[in-house]
Parts: sequence; C-alpha cells; structure tokens
Amino acid sequence: MEQANIGSNSSNNTKKNILLWFLVVFAALTVVLFSISCVKKFVEKDKITEQNQKQESVQKDQKSGLTALSDLFPKVECSFKNDEEAYNKSIENLNINICKCIKEANIKEKCEKTYFSSSLYTQAIRDRDIKKCDLINNQTIASACKKIVESKIKFLEGKE
Repeated sequence: MEQANIGSNSSNNTKKNILLWFLVVFAALTVVLFSISCVKKFVEKDKITEQNQKQESVQKDQKSGLTALSDLFPKVECSFKNDEEAYNKSIENLNINICKCIKEANIKEKCEKTYFSSSLYTQAIRDRDIKKCDLINNQTIASACKKIVESKIKFLEGKE
C-alpha cells in the first residue's frame, strides 16, 4: 500500500512543479511585456515632445523673421473694410505688413502662417531644397512642395 502512495505523491509533486513553472514563466512574461509597454510609452512621449519643441522653435524663428521681413516691405495704410479683405490683399501681394492690419488674432496668425508657407514654398522650389518644404505647416502644401522640388531636381539632372 505504501508503494501506491509513493507513486501518487511523485505524480502530485510533478503536477505541482509543472504548475509552479507555468506560473513563474507566465509572471516573467507579464513583467517583460509590461516593461516593453512602459518603454514604448516613454519613447512616444519623447518623440511628441521633440516634435512640439521643433514646431515651437520654427514658430519663434518665423516671428523673429516677421519683424525683419516687415522692414523690407513698404509700409501699408490699414484702410481695409474688414479683416478678410486685408487677409486676401496680403496673400495676393505677398506682403507681410498687410497682416498687421488684421485685428482678429486668429485671422492675423493665419495670414502670417500663410505668408511664411508661401515664402518657404517659393524658396524651396527656387533653391531645390526639400528641407524647406518640411518647415511648411500645411501637410498638403508641404507634400506638393516636395513633389515639385523632386521633379525639378530630376529634370535638371536629366539636362546635365
């Protein structure tokens, strides 16, 4: 009778050992997956922070450039009927000083961004510099800019 119990105990011990190993492996995998998840979140936050800092520095550069650029253009008399008319005239003439005539902050900011996007677009095509296209805030315009610059580069390489 004792022999039957010995075999039964070793069978129970084996089952317990297998169950214990299963739990240890499961816990280890859980810790590893959790750690990977945390690392990914930190990396994504760092990327987002880096992108925001890059955009802020570009905007600061644009605003400091705004003062220097406004000196290059003739002074404008702000005799527009409304902000929309001033905005349209600024874009039509590509004159940053006209944006100063706009009273509403949102429209004024849009006017300045549109001016800078247009300027960067023109410079990128003229200089065949795709990096300038990346500074354009509007993704559709930036994409079109890149395609035109790439096309111009290929065309000029074919002539050489």
